[in-house]
Parts: sequence; C-alpha cells; structure tokens
Amino acid sequence: MKRRNFLKGVAAAIALGLSPVLLNVARLRLAEPMRRVYRFWPGDAVGNISEVGIGYNRVVLDQTITVLADEYLDITYEHRLGDQKPKVYVKVGKEIIVGHVI
Repeated sequence: MKRRNFLKGVAAAIALGLSPVLLNVARLRLAEPMRRVYRFWPGDAVGNISEVGIGYNRVVLDQTITVLADEYLDITYEHRLGDQKPKVYVKVGKEIIVGHVI
C-alpha cells in the first residue's frame, strides 16, 4: 500500500515537471528534525537561568537552573516541519530541563 502511494506521488511529480529524486529527498527531510545545539563554555553563563532567547524566540524553562562557573551549558533547539512549536532542551551537567517557546 505504501509503495502504491509513493508511486502515485512520483507520477504526480513527473506530471508537474518535478524530479522524483528531489521529491523523495524532500519527503525524507520532512521526517528529520532540524536540530541545533548551542554550547556555552564554563564561565560564559553563570547564575540562575529561567529563560533563554534563541533568535526571535523566547524560551521559558520548566524550572530555574543554576549554572556554576565550571559547568557547560548546552541548549538544544529542535524543530520538525509540521510541529506548531519547536522543542528546547537545556542541559547542565547531567540535568536536562525542558523549555517552552512563547
């Protein structure tokens, strides 16, 4: 059944003048999230953090996290096409906090 739907999609792409190879690559790309990791080195972000800004997005964390002077701060921004809002994870040491984009 999946193969028949895929072949219909390829036939439609050819009828529209699109390359079936590009259609297949685009379909695979939709399933993969776009993931970006921002790393702050020890001493760059020290203190209590309750929200972060990524681009034009403001991310509020579920709980306040304390970053010490000798700890790395990793912020993972993950967005999948079709999702309403991206997912954000903040990691300090072994602790991972989930953030919500406002």
